[in-house]
Formats: sequence, C-alpha cells, structure tokens
Amino acid sequence: EAECLVRPEITVPGYAGLRIELDSPVATADEIEEAKVAELRQSGSLTDVDRPAAEGDYLTLDLATMRDGEEVTGLNTEDFSYELGKGWVTDDFDEQLTGASAGDVLTFTSVPKGTEEQAEFTVTVKAVQELALPELTDEWVSENTGEFDTVEEWEASLRERIEQRKLAAVRQTVMGKLNDALTELVDVEVPEAMVQSEMNQR
Repeated sequence: EAECLVRPEITVPGYAGLRIELDSPVATADEIEEAKVAELRQSGSLTDVDRPAAEGDYLTLDLATMRDGEEVTGLNTEDFSYELGKGWVTDDFDEQLTGASAGDVLTFTSVPKGTEEQAEFTVTVKAVQELALPELTDEWVSENTGEFDTVEEWEASLRERIEQRKLAAVRQTVMGKLNDALTELVDVEVPEAMVQSEMNQR
C-alpha cells in the first residue's frame, strides 16, 4: 500500500465575466501643466523681491549652528541658497524663515535632520528672491527644446510622454490585480504540503 498527496482540483466559477479597475493612462490637464512648469523652471531667473519670504522663494543665508559650544558639522556655511518649502535642515526650519526679510538675523533652537539633539541656530538672511519663469511662446519652445517649433507641438509631446509613463505603470499592476480578483473566486483550501514545497523552492 502507498499513500500520497494529490493536488486539489481548482475551479474558477465566473471568470469569464471578471472585471478589474485600472488607473487611467490619459494625461490630465494638471499633469501637463506640472510638466510644463518643471521645464520652464530650468530656464527661470532669480530676481530680488522687496517683501517677506514666502514658500517657493529662494533665500541666500549665512548659517551658524552650535551644540554645546561646538560647531555642528555641515551646518555652518555662508551664501547658502535655500528654496523655502523644501523642508530641509530641521522640521521647523521653513516655519522659522517664513516672513523673514533680507537683513534679518534669526536665532532659534531646533533639532537638525538626522540627529536627535537640539542645536542653536543663527541664520542671517542676505537676500530673498523669487524664480521668474520665462513666457511660454513658440520662440521659447524653438530655442529651448531643440525639436519642436510651437507650443502646441511641445504640449502634444509632453502629453504623449506622460501617457507612456502612466501606461507602463498600468501594465505593471494589471497582472497583480487579475491574480487578486481570480483568487477571490476560488474557495479551495491550499494543502500545507504545497505551501511547504513553495517555501523550499524559494
């Protein structure tokens, strides 16, 4: 006499009408606008502003940071260019600098990113600037993209690039979603021997 395990017979009722939901690969107006602004920023220019600093502004800073009477490595520098809103340096660094003007000297205590102990900061604001984007014209497109002559052609290219990226992402998720949906149609207990065999192979 011999005794052996046999694989269970699997039935998948209702698979012919199975449906899954996928993200749309169509580029939205917001996504196209975001892509346009990202490329325009590369040709932008910084200009001084006579107002308090706000998110998105670029600040030129002298930074002095001490802990127990000694300089904190990497946080003592001059002419440090910082984009307000990035959330670097400390958790509340942007909050401390928001509303500051050129010439202000700020002192505060905070915990530098990547550390657990507080440090004393002295920040001198030397300049507040904003990034001015170039005007989007056919001339700008022709001079800066190298392959398109009009804004319309450039936008069409951005739309195609975004949709190709989104379609690739959909293709990576479709099999996983199909497998999950098929699994929900199957009500068969998996034998422990099959689980152990899969673990051993891995």
